[in-house]
Amino acid sequence: MIGGLARRYARALAGTARSKGRLEAVAAEMERVESWLADPALAATLASPVLAASRRAAILAEMVRVLELSDTTRDFVSLLGDRHRISEIQSIAGSLREIADVDAGRIRGRVRVAQPIAEPELARLRAELERVHQRTVLLSVEIEPDLIGGISLEMEGRVFDGSARTQLRALARSLARGRSAA
Repeated sequence: MIGGLARRYARALAGTARSKGRLEAVAAEMERVESWLADPALAATLASPVLAASRRAAILAEMVRVLELSDTTRDFVSLLGDRHRISEIQSIAGSLREIADVDAGRIRGRVRVAQPIAEPELARLRAELERVHQRTVLLSVEIEPDLIGGISLEMEGRVFDGSARTQLRALARSLARGRSAA
């Protein structure tokens, strides 16, 4: 499925959920569905064109029961099953999460650091980002020792990379250009 189609599905679900005052709840439910379908074997089974429609419906009904999904999410997942779009849950859930974030005045970011960052430092970073963006900022932190030091921040599709690894690579390129010019 093309990203645009996933966004259209997400917008349709968001509209329905919003009209019921349940956008946040449905977005959370879709994240649970996405996690449940993270099992590659299950996802492949549900996406298989040879799986009988009745069997697909039964598997999805069990998922709905186990995850205790609302009628809105249940109906949406059923629709995706009927249209052979279950393999696109991740894209749809991500788009729905973005819609819910915009509605709630939130922005998400990913911070990558070489070693754990202290909570006071993370809180200062979050506060400064909230000041700049004028929205609530939700940050996820990933530890990547190969960054060596510094920080890399990804928000709204942009990457701000102040890691020592990137600075060393830039220095190496600069030195290589200097040698080739001589």
